[in-house]
Amino acid sequence: MRPIFDNGATRARAMAWVGWLGFVGFMVALWWLTLPLPWMRLSLLLAFGLGTRLILVRRWPRKIPVLNYHSVSACPEWLQIADQVSLTPAAFECQLSYLAKQGYRTLFVSEVHQALTGKMRLLSRGQYVALTFDDGYADNWMAVFPLLRKYGMKATLFVSAGFIAEAMGCRPTIEETDRAKWGSLDWSGYLTWPELKAMQASGLVEIQSHGDAHTRVFVEPELKGFVGPGKPDLWMFWNALPEMRTQWWQKLAENRSLWGQPVFRQGPALAHRAYRPAPETVARFLAWAGEPGRAIFDKPDWEERLRGEWLRRNADLANPGRLEDPESYVLRVMEDLGRARETLECKLHTTVEVLCWPENAFSEESEAAARRLGYKATVSNRYNSRNVAGEAPGLIVRTFIGCRAAGIRSPLLDFAAFVLELKVFEGWYLMYPFLAVMHQARKWMFALRRHCLCRRDYVSIWA
Repeated sequence: MRPIFDNGATRARAMAWVGWLGFVGFMVALWWLTLPLPWMRLSLLLAFGLGTRLILVRRWPRKIPVLNYHSVSACPEWLQIADQVSLTPAAFECQLSYLAKQGYRTLFVSEVHQALTGKMRLLSRGQYVALTFDDGYADNWMAVFPLLRKYGMKATLFVSAGFIAEAMGCRPTIEETDRAKWGSLDWSGYLTWPELKAMQASGLVEIQSHGDAHTRVFVEPELKGFVGPGKPDLWMFWNALPEMRTQWWQKLAENRSLWGQPVFRQGPALAHRAYRPAPETVARFLAWAGEPGRAIFDKPDWEERLRGEWLRRNADLANPGRLEDPESYVLRVMEDLGRARETLECKLHTTVEVLCWPENAFSEESEAAARRLGYKATVSNRYNSRNVAGEAPGLIVRTFIGCRAAGIRSPLLDFAAFVLELKVFEGWYLMYPFLAVMHQARKWMFALRRHCLCRRDYVSIWA
């Protein structure tokens, strides 16, 4: 769940700096050639300043920033990856306040698509931004929606239809609760249909697709480990028990039905053909591991024992499994995306035309499948586009906004990163080195926490 920086916006700023470094070399050469001419040096300094401004500040053509949020919660610990993706309500309100003071107008992602295709005209000197929230967490209702209403701003929620729960009504929000009692609210879980309908009816929130299952599949036969005590696999749990998706954080640790299952290299389900180990091989192995009296999982070296037995049993197998054929893969993708769209349109009585790829991952085949199903635009942090009118209007790229922007807990640094992400996306490439340093610091600090402090979540545990 780390932010992804390999996209068109990143390449544009990197190329601007490459061009600037070439310009610096050219100016240095001219400087030495004009040593006896002081008046020429003054001209060169002016030319250097102007050239730097033209190369490293490129606000035109206009680029529409699309910001990628996930959670805004006072108590996000249930999520496990909250220290990467969850902002506090105070931090999010600070960002909305900045946008309001700077005169930004917010757009739905569907409006971004219309603007990029030329079907919607934007003010020539207006400042625009789109706010998006992935996964459909309950705090989008409890904190995000009240703050959007307070500042009169709009947002797009990308929800996975398979995680939305039925409910009799809506939960209390921070708008109805004293700040001192926010910690007593139940912030866990996902949005419900009544909450989605209420937000949509306000006109401040549009609901778009994030697929249905939002899960993963095995993609290669490389063995990564085994499910067991302290090592649950969330994606396998969702796949095996889809009825538990909306309450997985309460059931995952105590569930033993998957103990002993081998875990292979995995990837986002919609972006990869699935590798499926031979069912009979896995069944025989699980029968061995679960034999009465063996008590494999009571021993501290249970995983080493399982690995040794698995390798012994499969060392001579020429074909331990099979890779999903291309036709089956496309059919699976279309079933997931079609079910998500049909469910959202039926329940919310709206038109769903935009898809955000789960984990921002996609393939050429999945992109083609989405178009065949009628999605007019798809969204990912990995697209080689810049959100410029006429430039791949159906491929909308975003930039990630999270917490611990420099790898440490600091509201000031988080806010600075938010401003930098916004302005650099718009074309203020002059600020990019500061942002790049924060990106690298975040990457190193999270790696240090994982490997030195043994801080592993349900994503990194199988990396």
